[in-house]
Amino acid sequence: MIPAARGAGACAPRTYCECYLLATRTEERTGEAVEFAGQLTAVGRKFLPGEAAPEFILEHCDVDAGALRQVGLAASAGQVCILDVIDSLDTPICRENTAHAALSARKDESFGCDYALLLKERRLLQRMVFAIDDAGRVAHAEYVADRTTEHDDDAAVTAARVAAAW
Repeated sequence: MIPAARGAGACAPRTYCECYLLATRTEERTGEAVEFAGQLTAVGRKFLPGEAAPEFILEHCDVDAGALRQVGLAASAGQVCILDVIDSLDTPICRENTAHAALSARKDESFGCDYALLLKERRLLQRMVFAIDDAGRVAHAEYVADRTTEHDDDAAVTAARVAAAW
């Protein structure tokens, strides 16, 4: 079953077709992402500060244990966190941004759909950075249009610090 509204589902894996059907009831943002001067279509409505961040389940490669572990937003409940979303580790800019634990959305597209990051033409995620406050609300959201450019780390960190001070 596909959730009727953002965050209404419980992170059930969804296929691209299901995400697209869900998105057609919400929004497609053509031209808000570019790759080599070509316009791409991001699926979903952008988040605004104050909106609830939906739960997600992503994978983390635990090298010490030699296993893949599932990690969700619920693991940071009551804490401020920053999600630095990259589309691929194949680009130098994205590799530079992965100094911290990397989580993967490779198994299904729910995260991309729920966070309005799925690029329809590439089936990759749009680059972006989120700061999520200790109540699970978006404190900062920056969608990066050109995948070859950096996002504003300082703005995300500032938003996280402000959220932590409340």
